[in-house]
Amino acid sequence: MLNELILFFGCGYVYTGPDNRGYYTVRSMIDLQTKIIPFFDKHPLQTKKYLSFLQFKKVLALYLENKSLLPSNIEDIKKL
Repeated sequence: MLNELILFFGCGYVYTGPDNRGYYTVRSMIDLQTKIIPFFDKHPLQTKKYLSFLQFKKVLALYLENKSLLPSNIEDIKKL
């Protein structure tokens, strides 16, 4: 099923962790910005994970604006 996510989103990869669980991962910032974030904006999570998504989205935006290393932004990221 995790491999289907690669086909659906057109990005990412699947690996098996040391705990023998499968994981789907996307590391490309561009893929996160153009594929993953828009999907979850259009289809919001209905659990408490939604708040984690919003925090992740803010951190990614700071990173993509090349502002993530400013001292004030590092403090904001730590708070998130």
